[in-house]
Amino acid sequence: LYQEKQIKKSVKINTVDQRTKNNVVNNESLQSFTEFFNTAEGLFHNGAYNEAIDAYKKAIETNPYPDQQLSSGDGSYLFDATHGLALSYANINRTDDAISTFKNAIELNSDDASVYNNLGALYFKKNLRNNAKVCFEKALSLDAHYKEAQQNLKKVSRILGDDSRATSDRIDDVKFFETEFNESDTK
Repeated sequence: LYQEKQIKKSVKINTVDQRTKNNVVNNESLQSFTEFFNTAEGLFHNGAYNEAIDAYKKAIETNPYPDQQLSSGDGSYLFDATHGLALSYANINRTDDAISTFKNAIELNSDDASVYNNLGALYFKKNLRNNAKVCFEKALSLDAHYKEAQQNLKKVSRILGDDSRATSDRIDDVKFFETEFNESDTK
């Protein structure tokens, strides 16, 4: 298992005003989403991850753009809330929920390198090293200068390069959400 120092959210959140400038939405729906989303963000940043999960879920349910067609790289409401939900699950070691939710975030925006790095770190945690490697490679294909993904790919590639060590090797300082983790158990 990983020993957490502190997972910090590494996602750029646009203000609601910036995102709605060219869009017409139901003001009541937008207000509800904004309240739930801002509450979730505050809870997340205060370490109240279980409460943040509930607020992110409510924000997702009240998405002011339910029929929104996303283009690559679009800073969407739904992506931001889904990404925050995945990070919250990861912070309380609900790894399977986090993986599933990161996959949902990728469906909404497949151009965010941090999502792939985070998903790779979770696969690594579950000892799914090949899946982790693919995610780190994808993160680097989106952002070749992503330091944590570079380090993670190098480390997982080293393990996969020697099958005799793949199940028993320990990696220190795995970068996850731009935070270091130390692996103490690869089971």
